[in-house]
Amino acid sequence: MKILVIENERPAAEKIVKLLRKIDKSVSVIGVIETVEDAINRLQDKPEPDLVLMDIQMPVMSGLVAAEKIRALESSTNTHVPIIAITANAMIGDKEKCISAGIDDYISKPFQPSALIEKIKKFI
Repeated sequence: MKILVIENERPAAEKIVKLLRKIDKSVSVIGVIETVEDAINRLQDKPEPDLVLMDIQMPVMSGLVAAEKIRALESSTNTHVPIIAITANAMIGDKEKCISAGIDDYISKPFQPSALIEKIKKFI
């Protein structure tokens, strides 16, 4: 499984990557992207990941808007890459906002590594 991590805070991204490398030898991190714009461009040019882990609170463009743009891109190619939102937003209704934007699953920060692994396993 090839996973793309979209996270603007380097320490958080490194923590996620370290966790992913422990999951399974068949999991590979194909990139860590720090801006949503770069992520959309990459997915448009090279739609290769099997799963995207995306922070929702990103500068310039939120992860919710990014998810909507990614889903719009996919509509022309009949593809669907699962997106798991990783966010500090843990208020009532935040999960529903993610799902309505086209995000497949949601986990709030701080999260237990085992909880993220369980969410990822749903898509393996």
